[in-house]
Amino acid sequence: MIGVGCVIAGMGAASLYGNLMILSGTLCMVFAAFSQLSANMANRYYDERHALGAGIDQKISAQRQPTASSMLKECAVAMFLLAIMVGLAILAMCGWWVLPIGIFIVVAGWLCSNGETPLMRTPLSPLVAFFLFGPVCVISSYLVQTIPDALHPIGWYDVQPAVYIGIAFGFLAANANIVYNYVRYYPDLRNCRSSMVTELGRKNSRIIFLVSTLASFATALAMCLSPDTHSGWLDFSPAIVPLCINLYVWHKMRSLPRQQLYRLIGVANANVLLTALICFVVFTLTGLPDENPSSYFGL
Repeated sequence: MIGVGCVIAGMGAASLYGNLMILSGTLCMVFAAFSQLSANMANRYYDERHALGAGIDQKISAQRQPTASSMLKECAVAMFLLAIMVGLAILAMCGWWVLPIGIFIVVAGWLCSNGETPLMRTPLSPLVAFFLFGPVCVISSYLVQTIPDALHPIGWYDVQPAVYIGIAFGFLAANANIVYNYVRYYPDLRNCRSSMVTELGRKNSRIIFLVSTLASFATALAMCLSPDTHSGWLDFSPAIVPLCINLYVWHKMRSLPRQQLYRLIGVANANVLLTALICFVVFTLTGLPDENPSSYFGL
């Protein structure tokens, strides 16, 4: 959900300057979906592989249906291969410059979900989520739609909306990761698993969540107030809506009993997707018109 949402945000950024390409954007969404599915399966495989002797909570273990490690591994590899196939289609459509970005995403995904200590299983996971789902995902999907039709070298004016949106969505993705680790605080303590929340504590994690929320709002607001991108009052909705949702989540993190905190995971993830859809709709309505009719189908 988060990866697809960030790609949609990149499509919204492309719409600001009339560079939206539906086919390229759709391929990026499919690539993000398969990549995130592969990473999720790899993370589950890591948890299953390290369950024995790791002090896993016996109550939780007894209540859930065990999943075969081999099946998780095969699913992770299958999703990865499907992502590679979609990536090759994007490469054929956009050119060789996509190859270094694809290699970087593959290497980063491997470091995040595989090895003896995956980065997403460390206290650095919010920072990793910020970087990969924010600037990397948003700017990459934006460039995939912008560079094929570019009539001049890409400069700051061209990438400015994608940079702003990428940073804002990076903070939203980091918040979603913080909420997940916050909900998993007590099970992680029992299972001796390290996360940012277990290292810093629940109170400090809520403070970081609030700071990240304000940083996301400030970044989105700066883009809305920029003379190069501002088109009207409707542009402020991608800044205001996620702020309200994040403040709601922050309040519930403080007030909900821990047995009900799991509900906030879906709210935080949905916040990314909802904000992305708002960006796409608003920027498509207020952005520059697309003068190239063939780009609607990406051909």
